[in-house]
Amino acid sequence: MSVATQYRKVLDEIKFLTQEYGLGAKVQCQYLLKKFTTQSLYDHDLYHAICKYKNQIDVTKTDRIVEALL
Repeated sequence: MSVATQYRKVLDEIKFLTQEYGLGAKVQCQYLLKKFTTQSLYDHDLYHAICKYKNQIDVTKTDRIVEALL
């Protein structure tokens, strides 16, 4: 499996854990290190990805609220 494919799987997992379960960085890091043993994970990359996917949730919620009010 290529590095890019492995990295995409990690990002997909971060997105899922953030948006579906609302897990924080510490729990996600522990989980991801066990699941992807050959992949290097850097704290700043993990935090950046979590913030990115968390912000997507906030935008979606805001859009739904605005639509409900109109």
